[in-house]
Amino acid sequence: MIAVPAPRFQRMGPRLINLSRRRDDPVRQSYADPLRRIRPGLPDAPGGIVIHRQGAIGDVIGVAAIAQRLGCNVQIDCHAECGVVLDEFHPFINTRPLPRVSIKARINLDNAYELHPYRRLIRRGEIFHETVRNQLAIQGITIGSMANCTAILRCQADVLSQHKRSRPWIVVAGTSNSFANRTITGSVWTECVRQISGTLFWLGTDSAPTGLVDLRIRSLNVLVKAIVSSDAMISVDTGPMHIGGALGIPLVIVKQCVDPWLAISTEQRDYSVVITKTLGCLNCQELRCPIDGVNPPCSRIDPAVIVDGVNAKLRSLNGKSISAVIPVYMPSMERLARCIECVRDQVKEIVVAIDGRNSFTGPVAGARLVDNPYGMRTGVGRTFNRAIRETDAEFVLLLNDDVFLKPNAVALMKDAMISDGRIGIVGCRLWYPDGTIQHGGGFRRSGDIGWGHLDHLKTAPTLTQRTPMEFVTLACALVRRKAFYDVMGFDEEFDCYNEDADMCLSMKALGWKIVYEPSAEGIHLESQTTRTLDKDALLKASQAVLREKWGWLLQ
Repeated sequence: MIAVPAPRFQRMGPRLINLSRRRDDPVRQSYADPLRRIRPGLPDAPGGIVIHRQGAIGDVIGVAAIAQRLGCNVQIDCHAECGVVLDEFHPFINTRPLPRVSIKARINLDNAYELHPYRRLIRRGEIFHETVRNQLAIQGITIGSMANCTAILRCQADVLSQHKRSRPWIVVAGTSNSFANRTITGSVWTECVRQISGTLFWLGTDSAPTGLVDLRIRSLNVLVKAIVSSDAMISVDTGPMHIGGALGIPLVIVKQCVDPWLAISTEQRDYSVVITKTLGCLNCQELRCPIDGVNPPCSRIDPAVIVDGVNAKLRSLNGKSISAVIPVYMPSMERLARCIECVRDQVKEIVVAIDGRNSFTGPVAGARLVDNPYGMRTGVGRTFNRAIRETDAEFVLLLNDDVFLKPNAVALMKDAMISDGRIGIVGCRLWYPDGTIQHGGGFRRSGDIGWGHLDHLKTAPTLTQRTPMEFVTLACALVRRKAFYDVMGFDEEFDCYNEDADMCLSMKALGWKIVYEPSAEGIHLESQTTRTLDKDALLKASQAVLREKWGWLLQ
């Protein structure tokens, strides 16, 4: 296998973009940078790798997400206009001439998913990753997993403020320049304007439907600046949807000829999908609608479907409501029922997210089930990411199924949360059933990689007042939605254990506060799920990831 340092590239051809993992790059070294989670998935190789993809902007952004994970010099050969977006708004891509070097491998991703036999079932990012892996294997190069393959763009422009319209600002990408079955008719958008609070801005190159503010955008650079200025975005499956996702803008996506879950390929961004259930022809993935090529059925979606989805998304931004999310793997139904019963009257909704295979024979009383599309265990963090995206609350209660909260515990955590708009996480005091303390706050000795639980196994707590913390356990904690997506959700490299330590560090890095609220209490049985797994191996693996990612700081 290849294992020597990779030199840098010069520009070759009309549009080659260099993605360098420079150790001295100030962006990469910033403590406040969630990009720190992008760790090498590929040993440095002599020469470098060129990835060719002459697709639209969404495809190029998807390829960039894969390239971020390779861990060596990578060049993306793409359409010039798409390259301009990556060049200007990607945090560590440049097109400056580089010293001439040999090319180790060339990857061709043209038609990678278009001709894939399972493109209606497998996410586009996974198909790209599979193609890259297979083509590199010929060169004797192996790559890592798809963990954290989430596209990233950054921009701080403010295009919409000049219009001085009422907030929230919602940008609408409701038409495709190429495909009728990726377009919603103007009359639908006009009806939506009447029922959505705020200002709707039109991103299309054609004239805006009645009631929407026409931004008259004619370049991708200005498009990016308009999207990043918005509070939320409504989109069909087109380039602006992928730009909005890469910028971290809350999205409402209309499902048409392509399932957005397949196209956007990440659970680390805040997006929801709206669907007209009466249409049985969705996700056909045909370039031209076989039913009506001019006016496809999915272009005349019921406006109420979009309105309901957008209003739910807006509530999640500032509605002060709380959703509880419980990840489960081969759960004890009795234990899960007790957990739900304790929290049912304290939250607006309860979402139970399945990890591994679905072992439920029917609905779960008092909760909504979110199935696992992968059919295998993906880990705690990824399960949380998948479930939180399904909620529509400003605050999310992260809850293990072996935690039984006392009455009013959630309200006490919420009081702490709303006391300061910069609080991102509120933890609580957890007891063992025998009356000893499981978690009374976190502590860490200098040089330790990770935190211990304060007052562990004691009967009297040290902290009795609300206290700022570096760390609280996320076995039970209230999380602010905006803060959660500011750090791109849970790092998918963590399977089980230490994903909460990483989340706390990531939030602190971006200026969010963490608070321990001792008046909110519950009972925690602890480690019930991992009794069926190799706990020691999981713990060792998670500590290795934490050390690699944060050891420079913690030591």
